[in-house]
Amino acid sequence: MNIRDIKLPLRRPLFIAAVILGKAPVVDAVCAKKHGANLLELRLDQFKSLKLDYLTRTITEIKRKTHLSLIATLRHRSEEKFLPRRHQLSEDTRLKILSEILPLVEMAAVQVDDDGRA
Repeated sequence: MNIRDIKLPLRRPLFIAAVILGKAPVVDAVCAKKHGANLLELRLDQFKSLKLDYLTRTITEIKRKTHLSLIATLRHRSEEKFLPRRHQLSEDTRLKILSEILPLVEMAAVQVDDDGRA
C-alpha cells in the first residue's frame, strides 16, 4: 500500500517525511519515495562517513534518483541518540559541514541550546 492512497480530510498539502539513516541511504531514499514519502530527512550523523566528498556524492545521488526535497540533520553530540563512537565532531566542524552541504538540500535542522547558540 502506498501511503499517498490514504484519503484524509485536509485543507493543506500532506507531507510525508521519511528519515534516512546511514546504512544504505540512496537505496532507502528510493524505497521511501516508492512507498509515498515526499520529503526526506537525511540524518547525516548516522551516515558511515562525514567527509564532504562522500556527503556531496550521496546527497547528489539521492536528489537525482528521487527528486524530493531534503532536510539535512547533523545532530549535536549532546542529543540523546547521537552516536559519539561513530563521529567525534567539534561544534565548529558540525556547523561547517552543514554550511557546506546547505546548497544541496532545501533545509537544515540545527539544534539550538537554551542560550540560543547552535
